[in-house]
Amino acid sequence: MADTEKARGVPGALNAAAGTENRGTVGAANKAAGTEFLGLPAALNRLQGGGPGPDPGEKLPAPATVTVSNVTPNSADVTWAAVTGAELYVISVSPGGQVYGAEAPPFALSGLDPATAYTVTVAGVSAASVIGNSKGAGFTTGQLLAAPAGLNLTAVGESSFTAEWQYVAATDGKTNVPITPAWFELNTEYGATVITNYTDDGSVRRFTVAPMPADTPFTLKVIAKADTNSSPPASVSGKTLTPATKPPDKIAGLRYTDTTTSSIAVDWTPSDRAVSYEVIAVGGGETFALPGVQRPYNVTGLKSNTEYTITVAGVNSSGKGPESDSIRVYTQHEAGSTEPTNSGEEATGDAGQ
Repeated sequence: MADTEKARGVPGALNAAAGTENRGTVGAANKAAGTEFLGLPAALNRLQGGGPGPDPGEKLPAPATVTVSNVTPNSADVTWAAVTGAELYVISVSPGGQVYGAEAPPFALSGLDPATAYTVTVAGVSAASVIGNSKGAGFTTGQLLAAPAGLNLTAVGESSFTAEWQYVAATDGKTNVPITPAWFELNTEYGATVITNYTDDGSVRRFTVAPMPADTPFTLKVIAKADTNSSPPASVSGKTLTPATKPPDKIAGLRYTDTTTSSIAVDWTPSDRAVSYEVIAVGGGETFALPGVQRPYNVTGLKSNTEYTITVAGVNSSGKGPESDSIRVYTQHEAGSTEPTNSGEEATGDAGQ
């Protein structure tokens, strides 16, 4: 702005807030602050119209309340109690020194840094161009959350499906500290219906959505959540099964993936027609029949140093299918024991292959 625009009825306080000293109009002050007053009331235009301006009189009181809501990593909404006699309001944000103008509350702040503590103040400006007393409020922007990765459907039945995903923590861009979610939100959309579920905490990476209608296409969206932040969604689509007309075929690919002194973890090739599975483990004079499970599965409560014969069968609304070929697996021995383990142990019947 040229020097001919100096101090034309514009308060020095506003110019100072914008980093200038009585050099130009309110619009010029905002340009200095990197903002623009747009669509402001006629009173502001009069402030920019030249002349010494009216008698400033007394300062307007500060707003009775200033509140901040809808805080995200990069934005927040500010509202305040209206001040009698205010023609517009000056909103100042620190750190950063941004100065904005608004005709009335609320006002949306944008371009904020994530994981940063801010203070916002609001003051009314009278028709005489005097900035009134200000009132402030503090808030902290949210941390950046990355979208869940590797979202996939691990089991789809007639009335339910199970999804799994991974989470690779992002950083806040300042401290480079990994940011992890507090929980996950799952939105299942089919037709005009949306089912929303939440995990218990941010460590969960697997969830079963039920009940669902049969033979129905759906889209699942998973969002990482924190108190003040939501990640972009990850999505996957599928279709629930048509009601079965016969039981599942024989399950293939049964294998063990891990053992302890009291458990054996098993997995197998999924069946398109299986809604759930039944795992049977026989050994140590006991038989464990475990219906209604999903893959993979961890058989627990077993004896140490004991060989178990394990099979699995698929189940749907038409019944249980044939059992798979069996595998023989030893639980681990207790410390100090010299009993056999699964080193070199192979499945009988090649586990259905």
